[in-house]
Amino acid sequence: MSLRSWINNNSAVVTILAVLFLCAALWIVISNANSGRPKMATQQWYYDLAKGERFAGKIGMIPPFDHEGGKENGVVAYIYSCGDCGSDWHIAWFQKFSPADKRRQEEFLLKQQQNQVDGKPASPMGFSPLMGGSMAEPLVSQPDPQNLQWVPMTSAQAQTMIHKVRESCGDATKSTFKFCQP
Repeated sequence: MSLRSWINNNSAVVTILAVLFLCAALWIVISNANSGRPKMATQQWYYDLAKGERFAGKIGMIPPFDHEGGKENGVVAYIYSCGDCGSDWHIAWFQKFSPADKRRQEEFLLKQQQNQVDGKPASPMGFSPLMGGSMAEPLVSQPDPQNLQWVPMTSAQAQTMIHKVRESCGDATKSTFKFCQP
């Protein structure tokens, strides 16, 4: 009996096998698509300039902010590692905003929470100053709380500082440099 004859004589079995095969293939595609997505970070590192301590907090706090009784002592801390973020971490730089830019961002977020930006409904991918959508420019400083020198992120000084941090793990082509999340 040829294969074609067997398929014709057992069409119900062939149909069931084909449906099972398609379901299995669909399950594999869906499970692989979901498992490969990186999880969205919900926290980031901050630094208390008054206490000299790194701490984790929810993403979106606009620095400088009041932390544990201090006045505008909380700033973003970019943490990196050349290996294991759990034991071999370093502070790359601190980040904050000027008082005017901080106020502008807070106003934007308030309007966005009210679902209004410039009198129009906010889009899901809003033009946020936190995402570089305005003239707000972060100020950065080397991670020395005793010698803070805040400069614009796009300045030559800041770019030199950032470049040195990236080189600190060795050859950039073989580097294990990575930013660390809480």
